[in-house]
Amino acid sequence: NKVTMVTWDRSDNWAITAVSDYSLKTWNTRTGQLDKVLTGHTDEVYVLECHPHDRHVILSAGHDGQLFIWDLTKGEIISRFNNTIENQGYGAIFDVKWAPDGNVVAASDSHGHLLIFGFGTGNKLLEQVCGTSGGCRNDVSSCSCPRSCSSTRTTAPWCATPTTTCSTSRRRYRRT
Repeated sequence: NKVTMVTWDRSDNWAITAVSDYSLKTWNTRTGQLDKVLTGHTDEVYVLECHPHDRHVILSAGHDGQLFIWDLTKGEIISRFNNTIENQGYGAIFDVKWAPDGNVVAASDSHGHLLIFGFGTGNKLLEQVCGTSGGCRNDVSSCSCPRSCSSTRTTAPWCATPTTTCSTSRRRYRRT
């Protein structure tokens, strides 16, 4: 198996590698020993990003069109998003970046789309990482839109300004 990506966690305790068998491996940086093998992807992973604030949270994404948020201490997926394209199956995810506040990620896919994924209530770890203060529309509380929109961000399409429904927990924008 070949390593396709590598990143450090925020605590510098682990190096995380994406491997050609579609797994992620966490390595103890002090001992060099394999700590955990994380599974869930069904195709190669080409994106690994650390959360900007929580040192034990990373995301992974790849050619299977899946984006996972991981709790490194437990070795578990704490949130997942699928980039399905109507009548076309899935769209491989090429790149993902966290917003500076850690509440939202922006991704690009193989179809030239910009995707915005947010986090809502229901997951205790993400609530701690992202917060649960108000500011978003009341009609999005049951989906995965962020619940901690600040007053300076309320014009964003996933916050207070009415736009399309939030049932899919993402927004897709075409390249112009």
